[in-house]
Amino acid sequence: MVIVVALANWVGATAVYTFTAGTETIAHVKSCDGSRNSVCSGSWTGRRGLAESGQIFGVDRADVGRDVRVRLGPLGAIAARAWGFVFGLSFLALLGDVAIIALIVRWLRRPNGLIRTPRLR
Repeated sequence: MVIVVALANWVGATAVYTFTAGTETIAHVKSCDGSRNSVCSGSWTGRRGLAESGQIFGVDRADVGRDVRVRLGPLGAIAARAWGFVFGLSFLALLGDVAIIALIVRWLRRPNGLIRTPRLR
């Protein structure tokens, strides 16, 4: 579980970094697969001025054929308007952190644990 939470924290932090400090550019949405929560791909000019292509997070079928503002980071291209996507990833990471903390506290308070609860007489 710790590995899953660590991965969720890394993905959440990377998404926040990309959304707030990633390189800003314009991407052209080429296609989307699937009906709902579709996976869209497109092309853009990368950090070094070279043409790049790949998946674009935060766009949908209505954006096919359009140019959208994106930010580039370790996860790829994230649409500038995709704050819900970034918030969702960060929220999931936070929930995982709370779960780990709760498990640690529970483990420490067990009968053989380090923290003893005082008994009432």
